[in-house]
Amino acid sequence: MPTTVATSIKASVQVTEVSGTASVGGAAPVATHFFDASQDIANGTTSGLADLVWSQSGRVVNNGANDDIDVSGALAVTFGGNFTPVRIVGLYIKNRTTLTGNKLVVGNGANPFFSGLFGTGAHVITVGPGGSLLWTSQVDPATPAGGTGDILRINNPGSAPITYDILIVGRSA
Repeated sequence: MPTTVATSIKASVQVTEVSGTASVGGAAPVATHFFDASQDIANGTTSGLADLVWSQSGRVVNNGANDDIDVSGALAVTFGGNFTPVRIVGLYIKNRTTLTGNKLVVGNGANPFFSGLFGTGAHVITVGPGGSLLWTSQVDPATPAGGTGDILRINNPGSAPITYDILIVGRSA
């Protein structure tokens, strides 16, 4: 029986803003800002679905080095075989280092695996200490191309090794 993947992404932001000025009734006015981007992705190979996943917790990129991840065939998956997505529908990266200045620079690799998030191969996103990057696109996913467009570069421009977690969700068709 083939492996199935059920993905649940939980992402929300809530900020409570309290005025420094009391209102007529004596209490400070309060405003709550809330956005929920949570989504479920069912198992499958058509638009809006995903059937592949690869992750690694505690991955390390040394200071002044690149961690070039080949997302099309070189990554072993949990139940045997390799991660070979035709489409990438989700990417999560967590910088586990909390020391100031220890940032991860994502993108700008040779043969970058997609331009949907980065625009072009030269564009990057910086994930600061303790920060996260979450990207999803189930309907118009990224398309890695083995050998020419399937490398995800994680760069550490700092002076100390950085530990990070990564998860990639994809489709086999």
